[in-house]
Amino acid sequence: MKRVFGLIILFCSIKSIICAQVETHYYCKGEAPILRKSNIRSVPIKHMPVFDIEKVRKENAEKDARTGLRHFGKGFDVSYTLADGTWEETDGGRLWTMTFESSGARSLNFVFNDFFLPEGAELYVSNEDESVVFGPVTHEAIHENGHFLTDIISGSQATISLYEPFDCMGQSTLTIKRVVHGILGGQPSDNTSLEIRSQYTYNDSTNVACYSDYNEVSDGVGLLFTSDGLADASCSLVMTTDYSFKPYILTTYFFIDYNNDGEISNQEKYEAENCMVKFRCRYSTCNGITPVTSYTYNQSYFRSAYRPGGMGLLELKSSLTGNPNLTWLGWNRYGTPTPLQGATLYHSEDQKLRIALCNCHIDYGYLFGFYWTKISHYHGYPSGYCQGAPFLNNSKRIFAITIAAKHFYEEGIQQHNTLIMPLLDSWDGGLTNSTGLAHWLDPEGKGWVVTPSPSSRVMNIVGLYQIISSRSYYIQNLPSDMTVTWSLSDSYYNQNCLQQNTPGSNQCTITRSPVQEMTNATLTATVKRYGQTICTFHKLVTTCDGFDGTYYNGVTTKEINLPSPLVIQPGAMAVITSPNLIGATVTQTGGNLTPTYMAFNGAHNALYLGMPLSPSGAIILGVSCSNGSYYSLPVTNTLTSSLLSVTPSGNQLNISLTPSPVTEDVSLEDAQVPLLPEREPETISSGEWYLEVCNAQTGERMTNMKVCGTTLTLDTSSWSTGVYVVRATIGKEVYCEKVYVK
Repeated sequence: MKRVFGLIILFCSIKSIICAQVETHYYCKGEAPILRKSNIRSVPIKHMPVFDIEKVRKENAEKDARTGLRHFGKGFDVSYTLADGTWEETDGGRLWTMTFESSGARSLNFVFNDFFLPEGAELYVSNEDESVVFGPVTHEAIHENGHFLTDIISGSQATISLYEPFDCMGQSTLTIKRVVHGILGGQPSDNTSLEIRSQYTYNDSTNVACYSDYNEVSDGVGLLFTSDGLADASCSLVMTTDYSFKPYILTTYFFIDYNNDGEISNQEKYEAENCMVKFRCRYSTCNGITPVTSYTYNQSYFRSAYRPGGMGLLELKSSLTGNPNLTWLGWNRYGTPTPLQGATLYHSEDQKLRIALCNCHIDYGYLFGFYWTKISHYHGYPSGYCQGAPFLNNSKRIFAITIAAKHFYEEGIQQHNTLIMPLLDSWDGGLTNSTGLAHWLDPEGKGWVVTPSPSSRVMNIVGLYQIISSRSYYIQNLPSDMTVTWSLSDSYYNQNCLQQNTPGSNQCTITRSPVQEMTNATLTATVKRYGQTICTFHKLVTTCDGFDGTYYNGVTTKEINLPSPLVIQPGAMAVITSPNLIGATVTQTGGNLTPTYMAFNGAHNALYLGMPLSPSGAIILGVSCSNGSYYSLPVTNTLTSSLLSVTPSGNQLNISLTPSPVTEDVSLEDAQVPLLPEREPETISSGEWYLEVCNAQTGERMTNMKVCGTTLTLDTSSWSTGVYVVRATIGKEVYCEKVYVK
């Protein structure tokens, strides 16, 4: 069995620590990731029951007709926890795996409850040939109620893998509530290579990648999954008039009114808030050979919904501003322009994004208290599973959303019509915040009827925080019809050292003064269009030298206070974050320990350092930055001054916690970094500490107790033979040792 992902994809894990998104990667034949293999020869497979697939198809079709959503699978309600499956020891921790199979399934997906991962733990889901990999899922992607949906995993077999470091062993929780057998879409169930599945055609519509002028807006169209993991609809990421880049998701009233009774209950709001959104469900090229990496986000807030036939608005709980591959769509809330031209971007049966173009003949009707608009497409046509899909007008702004697609024969001729509901109908929506879009999409009351840009990727100020001699700044993704005016909160610098439109148009340059320093001033960019202020952005800047930042030491986040060493827990993955780490090159220049992992993430100015399990020692890092700065960072795990000793003897385990001062052989002096003053040995006997012992393979907790004194002996006569992890906790300090018990 192939599970636990090695360091080759650890950088993806680093990104997920910072961002709550979870990525799904797709691999062609022979390009699957290199994975470490399980030592267990045979992991039991959970087989789902056989069922009448035609009966389920009929039931789902009835649900589709009633709700307008696409019900793509059969759900099996189960209750598997981490006490099920298989545990085994691996490098630095332990691994849990559980494999599921449902005969004939085109895909599998899962619904979790009581889901929690501590810092450093990771969860993956992969199919049998590892051509689809969902993950890593880290603690950042999980929200407070523990409800979580996985992505759709192609094929009839999928394996869930959970890696848990020793220093947080036993902290993860997971209940698999539902396994969904996909009967629509996905890859062929025999896991045929990606090269042939693209030859299928769906509803005579075209892969959106065939229209390069729709590439950017397509990155703002999402696939929205219901909380039960059984149905989906389309949606879009919409812009606000203050360009806040908040994660507002526009869909239909019907997605929230799941029982289709014309009323939205508190329970339906709760279910809508437990949805999942998936972006970039498309192929990379027009021939549709390879899917692009997609991004999923769980959990949202209900914002508004305006009676049947109108819009629904959700706000994701996760910020999306760290993802440069997403697009916020502009909108037009005029009436119905004539002639009506544009395109519908929707997800078809293969769950990939397709496009239907329209030079439309317009018909009107009255439905659910609204005047709806009926259009006909001249190139391709949406399927019946397009509810919530945005209709983009000829300027590529959202003009309406799709309510339903109708396909019928009239006088022997097949007709394909789409019902759309213009944005205007739900803009004021009963004049309340919970029914209308205006409060959320126009928070400043600007009264716009059209957004300046049809779409926009995240805008922000780009430039280094620290100004050595001079520094230039610009607005990332600035639309061509907008201009920028710059200002500083520091009056001296604003008057004498800030240059507008330098070194280029809409840029600025701040020059360091030889007589006055500037500490944490605010640089403001005012973005205008034809003289009208559109939005503002802010960034802290400084001309002061020094090293600022924080680091996560395995237990908590602390301030960096050089030249004092950074104190990291043994076995922890430290995250060192600083605005000084700009374009950094990091090497080890001294110390008696070697990090287990070291990488710099330039997108977030963060350094990741794996601390060995050794109870004593230090690492000296040399950091060279692109601005010419050089820093020496001493990292140590000796200053907590306690050593854990675990010795097996017959049917006993002898455990001691030994006081120890800072060692003399760390060689911090070699890097010319002063040590903190040596302190007196800690007195353990007068305090209390906590002892926990767990079976590394099964996760069974053998003891969990409060200890007074420095030593104790445990009886192991009833324990199974195997590897155990001993963990001692003193306040916020944690020590781990592994021991083999016969």
